[in-house]
Amino acid sequence: MKEGLSTNGRQGGSDERSNTWKEQDPPVPAFRRLDSLFALVKLDPYRIRDQYNDQSSEDDGDKSEQEGEPQDQDTGQSREDARSEGKQNNNLNAQDRKIYVHVINALWGQQPPKPDVPWSRRLWRFKKWLYWVLAWATSVSFGKLDEKVLSPLSFIVTSVASVGVPSIAAAFGNFNTFVTVSAAVLLMLLNTALWFLVLFPWRKYVWLQKQPHSLREPQNGAEPNGTRHYREVGVRVLNAYHEKTNKNQAFDAEDPPDIQKLAVNALLSDLEDAYGISRWRHRWPWPRRQRFRLPTLIADVRHLSEAEVHLLRLIERARLSWKFPDPLVVTLVRPRGQPLPAGIAGDVAARARRDARKEKEGAIQPPEVREWRRVRYLIGRVGQQRTLTMAVDTASAKGEVEPDRHFAYTKAMLALRTSAYTGCALSAVVTLLAAGSLTAHALNPCVQGAALTPPSDVDNRGKECVGLTDGSFAFDDRLERVQQRIAEENEAVEKSDEPYVTVVYLGAMSREGGSADGGNGDSDALAGVHGELAGLAVRQREHNEDRSGTGDDPSPALRVLLANTGARWQHGREVARLVAERARDPERAGDERIVAAVGFGQSLEPTTEAVRELTRAAIPMVGSTTTFDGIAEMETGGSSPFFYPVAPSNTRIATQAAHWARYGASPAEEGSAGHRLEPADTAVALADDTQDESYGVDLASTFMREFSTRGGQAYQQRGAAPHTTAGGEELPEGVVPYGAEAGRTLGERIERICRTDPTPDVVYYAGRSDEFGQLYGNLPRNGACADGMTVIGSDDIAKYITDHIENLSENTGDFPVFYTPLAASDTRSNTSELNEDGFYSELDTFTAEELDLGEENPGRERPSTAHAVMANDTLTVVARAATRAGLADMEHRGDWETPTYLDVELRATERVAGVSGVLGFGGEEDRWKDDKLVQLVQAGPRQEQQFIAACGRITPSTGDTGPNCYR
Repeated sequence: MKEGLSTNGRQGGSDERSNTWKEQDPPVPAFRRLDSLFALVKLDPYRIRDQYNDQSSEDDGDKSEQEGEPQDQDTGQSREDARSEGKQNNNLNAQDRKIYVHVINALWGQQPPKPDVPWSRRLWRFKKWLYWVLAWATSVSFGKLDEKVLSPLSFIVTSVASVGVPSIAAAFGNFNTFVTVSAAVLLMLLNTALWFLVLFPWRKYVWLQKQPHSLREPQNGAEPNGTRHYREVGVRVLNAYHEKTNKNQAFDAEDPPDIQKLAVNALLSDLEDAYGISRWRHRWPWPRRQRFRLPTLIADVRHLSEAEVHLLRLIERARLSWKFPDPLVVTLVRPRGQPLPAGIAGDVAARARRDARKEKEGAIQPPEVREWRRVRYLIGRVGQQRTLTMAVDTASAKGEVEPDRHFAYTKAMLALRTSAYTGCALSAVVTLLAAGSLTAHALNPCVQGAALTPPSDVDNRGKECVGLTDGSFAFDDRLERVQQRIAEENEAVEKSDEPYVTVVYLGAMSREGGSADGGNGDSDALAGVHGELAGLAVRQREHNEDRSGTGDDPSPALRVLLANTGARWQHGREVARLVAERARDPERAGDERIVAAVGFGQSLEPTTEAVRELTRAAIPMVGSTTTFDGIAEMETGGSSPFFYPVAPSNTRIATQAAHWARYGASPAEEGSAGHRLEPADTAVALADDTQDESYGVDLASTFMREFSTRGGQAYQQRGAAPHTTAGGEELPEGVVPYGAEAGRTLGERIERICRTDPTPDVVYYAGRSDEFGQLYGNLPRNGACADGMTVIGSDDIAKYITDHIENLSENTGDFPVFYTPLAASDTRSNTSELNEDGFYSELDTFTAEELDLGEENPGRERPSTAHAVMANDTLTVVARAATRAGLADMEHRGDWETPTYLDVELRATERVAGVSGVLGFGGEEDRWKDDKLVQLVQAGPRQEQQFIAACGRITPSTGDTGPNCYR
């Protein structure tokens, strides 16, 4: 502009502050649309046309010869001739891709190489050569390559091959393949470079598509809907700027050239980007760089030129055309009484009426209605009063009054502030997530880690979490490490793409009063299930690392799922139903591949209900430490045909324990630290008669009957009637029940027994592990029992002994504790010459390294060895049956069915060597083996478990029927 027209670009004043590292003057706004338009119209279309003709003359000549059309006479015309003659046919063809390359090359050429940078000129030349190659590449297509190169070469290769020389034919064939691949790669590289170096730089002109001007409308009968491509519009803008017709009507107020309207639109759009409030980037939290004041265009009316008046009219015309307010404030300074130039501040109502009159005649609405609607719409968009006239004093007119200076943040300060905001936002998100997680944990104990909800198959039942998991959900803190080892092995199995089968372990993996959150229950009750999980983990890893099957079929890998039935199996039935649904779901059966269930470690009524539920689903079950003879009894009578116990029955254990109690038993090895179990004449059996308990009363009753049969006398209080169960059934003499249903606690029963004179020789404990501490702690403090008492415990107290072996070692003389574990360490080495203790070594290593429970750790949290042995044997039986049933081959064929094949092989299991003794289920209807191994162990001497005696079959070829064994 000339001196009569100026802009207020600075938003500061006379503030004494200066720029610092964090504050500066508001940055000058970027006029990206206007700058790109100026760069485009500065190009010389005639020069670009000459470059295009020089490169395309040969191709155009070929095309003319093929199509039989005369060549364009203006193609080879020089730039000077075209300018002198003013011919319009020298406009650039906006539909030719080669033109786009030359235009971008010309735009890039506006920046000459830097003379003080040595490599700048080389780069400039290389880029110029590269654009020339890309312009040539636009005419290269696969069709031309096929016509000029590939087809002739293929003809030559075919001709050479017909000669009959194999080596030459092969060489030419390889050369033909190389040329074909090279042509494809060349086309790919050229098109990639064309996009990055040509088409992508054109993106700065995308804004041309949104401008309402006639350059986007149909031209010369082509493209009836108008062009939608910004590159074509850009070429048309370049052509339009250099047309002579535009120069002749430069200041036409009624119909200005499109290029002028386009420039004004670009200016107002750039100002809207920098100062407007409608853009999302101007709103919080992104700062507007302190552009609080609107841009101002100041003009002195007395000195306005014709061009400057025309610019102001174009701005007003654009505003009324867009019908949207822009941030530019036009300030016109004039002497009092001097009128404004026409068209600078247009009358909105007059403009609306004029537009209404231009509408076609014959419109449905009358002209008055059209004018009224136009006026109302336009006034609603841009306002009715758009001008403000006011007098200014002399000081303001001379520029002596300046506004306060404003500062904007520097880029460093913006980065720092953005980082601070981001940090605060992330901290808030983390805090909210943590608060949500803590709240979820407080409301639901089954929520673990950072999760907000429990796993899909785990439910909250009071304070216990019951359900099914792959090991990743810890039902108790004590079990977390061993469950994690199982989860890791399961993950490895699923990722291996090898055939596998799934075995579900059912057990009470939570304490009464709490589960996943640690609870308040006694941890002693978990020693057994802790041992079973450790045994499963050791056997699963061993099997998966070194698995083999019969014949040519490999043994399937083992995947183990864990199902918590709740303390004392309170939710055993519903968990068993969940397992059955997962196994029988047709949509999940192929992925789950559940073939068997193992565990069932407690002889309770809910355990029997779970067995019945899985029996109805025809899922084979292998019991680990359950010993109650009727554990698998069905409602209709008889035992479940799908239940296979690996432990000896109550009858087998109680009979042999009664034999040892009546006749005594000596340590099997000389020099053993174990004590002799002295023969007893009198005995009493304490039985847990808690609700749903199947184990204690049955075991104690069998013991006392067998003890009496061998001539022993049952303890009975003088004058007292025989005890009865909670159901009213009379118990054998010597059986003393305790529990809520019996009306007496265990401590009360012990106190009354110890007041009797004389006291019984042996106390047989047929209760649960978590209450054995009451018995052992009360004996030394009650009456005649304080002088000494021999205790024989059932297999269940193995859980207590595992955690309290140090305490038991202090009273091995006066209060020796013998018990009949289902398995004890080194059974084979103490009863035979095999000396095979591999599993026990693996279990010790696993406990020390994987569970971090080595010898230096307290024994209270160590898993029960006996339970680990029994769980190991259950998985051994299932793995052997799965191999023999060919389940791996079935999975390979994709015809996965129900696990009935596994049940057939389980029934045929016989004389299999297990860690706990010989495993087998054939011969007996209820599958309890009469020759199952039973052991007698003393707990405590040397803080160890000392082996005393074993009766039954140890290996398929080795058994013990010595003087201490019942025949």
